[in-house]
Amino acid sequence: MLIEGCQLSAGQAVGKHRSCTVVGDKCRRHWVLYWAEEHGVSVVSGGNLLHGGGMYCTTEGSYENRHDQEFGRDFTPVLLKSVSWFERDTQGLPYKIGPKEFFYRGHNYFFSGNHPQYRNTRVDWLDARNICREYCMDLVSMEGQEENNIVFRIIQQGDVPYIWTSGRLCDFKGCENRRDLEPKNIYGWFWSATRQKMAPTNQVPNGFGFNPWSQTGHKKVRQPDNAEFDINGTNESCLAVLNNVYNDDIAWHDVACYHEKPFICEDSDELLNYVASTNRGIRL
Repeated sequence: MLIEGCQLSAGQAVGKHRSCTVVGDKCRRHWVLYWAEEHGVSVVSGGNLLHGGGMYCTTEGSYENRHDQEFGRDFTPVLLKSVSWFERDTQGLPYKIGPKEFFYRGHNYFFSGNHPQYRNTRVDWLDARNICREYCMDLVSMEGQEENNIVFRIIQQGDVPYIWTSGRLCDFKGCENRRDLEPKNIYGWFWSATRQKMAPTNQVPNGFGFNPWSQTGHKKVRQPDNAEFDINGTNESCLAVLNNVYNDDIAWHDVACYHEKPFICEDSDELLNYVASTNRGIRL
């Protein structure tokens, strides 16, 4: 079930654009790809390939060459902060190669803790979502038990204390007077990446063999419990997976969105389709 009116809009326009400056010209505000050439950087913007000896675009980071040691391939990509990795294919076209840590049912995923750029990064829920969207991805949505098991396995094997997911409580503008979402702690949760409504929190989700919400938490009651509201008036409106924080193994918890955590990103069909439709011939 699609939750209408639950698209978060705080700086979250579909297809996030960045502008940057090249020597003597400006890159248009489009999705911009970068490739390190022998004498400079080629910029693919809106389907046009712009060459310039010694010219390069930066966003908010530094120009940086990386050898193939991390990927074990014969190329030297460029990493600009907040921009993805690219390489040439056999036709000489630049395309994104990462970060792609694992693949499941048509989607690429990556865990921030396993990515060189984000290994020590801890961010709030919205910043985590912003980072994912820069790669045509969004925070992970565990819409089936197999996908949930993959996420749990990453947490267990890496001894990760917690991660952000795309789970969100529909408690913002557009969610008012929605009887179908009441009570919100049971019926008001959805996956923000796909805008799909979650199963009621007191029921086993479709396709699951168990209820992934924890049976306990700060208030020693079943999750979600909005515990922080009683402490400082802050709603616990975001879904995190915690690793045995309350002696409850790995489980879902509602958490205030300002807390800083690592995250898992998953391909966003919406963003990939948008970029593909506005950049003919691009390989994503």
